[in-house]
Amino acid sequence: MDRWALSRFERYRGQVLHAYDAYEFHRIYHATVDLCAIDLSAFYFDVLKDRTYCSGKRWPERRAAQTVLYRIGRDVCRLLAPMMSFTAEEAWRHLPGKSAESVFLAGFPEAEPALVSDSLEEEFAQLKTLREVVNLALEQKRVAKEIGKATEADVVLRVPAGLAREVAERYEKELADLFLCATVSLQPGEVAAAEVRKSPHRSCERCWRALPDVDVSGLCARCRRAVEES
Repeated sequence: MDRWALSRFERYRGQVLHAYDAYEFHRIYHATVDLCAIDLSAFYFDVLKDRTYCSGKRWPERRAAQTVLYRIGRDVCRLLAPMMSFTAEEAWRHLPGKSAESVFLAGFPEAEPALVSDSLEEEFAQLKTLREVVNLALEQKRVAKEIGKATEADVVLRVPAGLAREVAERYEKELADLFLCATVSLQPGEVAAAEVRKSPHRSCERCWRALPDVDVSGLCARCRRAVEES
């Protein structure tokens, strides 16, 4: 997922610099809104919260997320400095490890075409579509007051044969993270559909996931490990 975020950001970087060269500043505005609202806030940041808040401080998965967040924060400041001068400079001053004292001395980020992955973005387009299916089913259960948080829901996801199922099977271990629920199991189906049940297990008091490995301490195995290491 972190590689997907870098791929999306590299496409955005290219769009912004092309728009500057063409003096089409409205395109920068639209590209920035799309990146921040759709790719980052509604998806990447939403999914990332569990990993950044609940993983151990030095775990590779948390460090990977921090790396991507830092790169995006740093380079958004550099790209928007000509249009949002005061905001970009203020944000720049809060970044650790700056390469220049002022954002206006940092220059635009260099192109990194190797970060762009059409196949990875296509996979995540499929996953985001499945996520919408699951979110709808979760919301229906919340409205019916059969569940409270999505993290206490067990999801059975039925996916028809084809690219969507291939992708779902490839990312099966990460689906619960992507859907922000307790567990996900895959089954074949004629159309994409999700069945949601409240987990019979106790919720972890740290990450809120209802899992079978939550013990008398009130923590799941992952959270016990993180707490012990800290």
